[in-house]
Amino acid sequence: MARARDNTQAMLDLLADFDGDFNDFEPIDDDDLDLEALLGRQIPDGHFRAIGMHGSGSKIALWRPELAMAWSEAPAVWLDSEGEPMAPIARSTAELLALLTMYTGTIYDAIKAAQRSRAAGWRERTAEAIADTAEEHEDHAAYVDAIAELGVEPVVDAYAMIKAALAAFGTVDAWAARFDEA
Repeated sequence: MARARDNTQAMLDLLADFDGDFNDFEPIDDDDLDLEALLGRQIPDGHFRAIGMHGSGSKIALWRPELAMAWSEAPAVWLDSEGEPMAPIARSTAELLALLTMYTGTIYDAIKAAQRSRAAGWRERTAEAIADTAEEHEDHAAYVDAIAELGVEPVVDAYAMIKAALAAFGTVDAWAARFDEA
């Protein structure tokens, strides 16, 4: 059986280089990720890789709970500028690309719902959020086409995706509690 090609770097490049305004996701680099301020802890280098941010200042990063984990296996996490949530939103970069077919504000709402186990209506809400984004921004279709070239389709149920990421990895703040406070 042939092994699937790892498209992680191509996916990260797409997020950094996509020239569109359909989403409020803004690419950032590691210089923009102040973990001590976000987590209130001194986190050793190498656990996080900055990807982007929400308009509120909350950050999205890849997270390696264990340094031996490859970046290609790392979940994407939401690091809230107000302190909560600090949680995985996707089990992979591909899932993050799928989530970003809708506004990050909707992703935030899905995180909060997943943390409270309130699944009602998220399949429909996800479809509506993607349709609204597509209607408001003509470059949305170009983004969907670009991720499709990488083998990624838009998310079907944001709640289910985030709930699976939480189940697989737990929260960032629970993991970070093992490190010294800042």
